[in-house]
Amino acid sequence: MLKINLETYFWVLDRIKESDDTKNKVNTTTNLVTLSKPFIKKCENGFYVSKLLREMYSTYSNRTGKSFSLESSVTDISSEREPFNPLVWSNVFEALSHFGIKIEPSKQEILVKASNT
Repeated sequence: MLKINLETYFWVLDRIKESDDTKNKVNTTTNLVTLSKPFIKKCENGFYVSKLLREMYSTYSNRTGKSFSLESSVTDISSEREPFNPLVWSNVFEALSHFGIKIEPSKQEILVKASNT
């Protein structure tokens, strides 16, 4: 099982406008959340990444008045999609660069490999 920090978990849920899934087990003693298999699948297939990027884009556009194109391969990911296509990752990395987020090539490689396991 995959565990993440409690604060990070609720931050992500807030940003992507999702409610807490009771299948994810919150442990307030350790401040960790054990993620359920369905939640992990939505992370791995890019569904939550897609929602987060759309929200980031909306906030960015509203605050700066600037816009740019987000690839539909990044923004139109369904929750039922099979594991994330590695070719889509290059579009994710490009989208992140519009927000000033640069991911080193070695880290990009790790993310692509992890999405295929």
